[in-house]
Amino acid sequence: MTAHSHHARVCVVDPRSESATVALLQRANVTAHTHVRSFFSLYEVREQNLADVIILQYEPGRQFIESLSLAIEKYASLPMVVVIPTEATSLELAAMLQAGAVDCWRDSMDPVELIARLARVMELGRDGVRLQRLCQYMSPQVAKLILESDQDHLFGSVAKRKRLTFLFLDIRNYTQMTDSLPPETISDILAEYNGGVCKIVNHFGGSVNKFLGDGLFVTFGDPVPDRDHKLNAIKAALQVRQLVREFSGRMGHLPRPFHVGIGINSGKAIVGNFGTPTQIDYTAIGPAVNLAARLQGIAQTEQIIASRSTYEDYLDQVEVASERAEKVRGLEEPVVVGEIVGLK
Repeated sequence: MTAHSHHARVCVVDPRSESATVALLQRANVTAHTHVRSFFSLYEVREQNLADVIILQYEPGRQFIESLSLAIEKYASLPMVVVIPTEATSLELAAMLQAGAVDCWRDSMDPVELIARLARVMELGRDGVRLQRLCQYMSPQVAKLILESDQDHLFGSVAKRKRLTFLFLDIRNYTQMTDSLPPETISDILAEYNGGVCKIVNHFGGSVNKFLGDGLFVTFGDPVPDRDHKLNAIKAALQVRQLVREFSGRMGHLPRPFHVGIGINSGKAIVGNFGTPTQIDYTAIGPAVNLAARLQGIAQTEQIIASRSTYEDYLDQVEVASERAEKVRGLEEPVVVGEIVGLK
């Protein structure tokens, strides 16, 4: 047994007195220091500092996943591992990881593998767990900066006005394309597509603000300042378009071709925490955000439509076509826009 796993204080969450999880740990000579019956007991575990890692016995059903997600959000400093039955599907395993579990173990796992996995969880440490979870929402560089910085400085409680770039993208004909597909297929398609888009966004320093079902809202220049946020948004959009073309080529079995439209705008917006005392959303609001969404709406298949405010400083680097004054819903004056064709 490694030093890390030997000193781990393990808390098992399992409603059964004859716990399969405890039995799994015993086979690996790992002691469960605490055994609680429900998620509600985790408050006391955290407040009394009773555990270094939480190991939960999976219970089939949507309620467990929702409870896991809420527990991870509430007790973010505690790494949580889920033990799943041998016969559990890969979709169930993926659901645990997507909810925020740092790892999933099958209840038939070899003791040597269990010890190695437990040691890895311990090596992550509490900051490592926070970093891993933040990386689900933003690039590793941004997540690391947030952990190392004054979070109130980055995600302040006071809303601020900032000059940023906003990108919206939307899957065209999504309803017609997915109506006849099973939910599992739709989930797999979106997971692969969104995963590819997020990698590109992260590479260019953007942050996915929201997943909008069949679309995404992306911010460049916040929470981490970026003086090239306009150009980086353009570069990201071009790479996303290429990704979609390749993706569409592999999705020939779909009822309709897989295409997107993209809109980009730069301008001042208000960023901060908005919502209620019990549910907060860190986001950006204002006419500049709305215009980016409107431009996405007028973009044709595979088009990237951007406002002149986004590309005017980079005309020596960016190829723009069809520049025109566009009448946009919600605005009295026309907006000068152009189609981003590529880089020079």
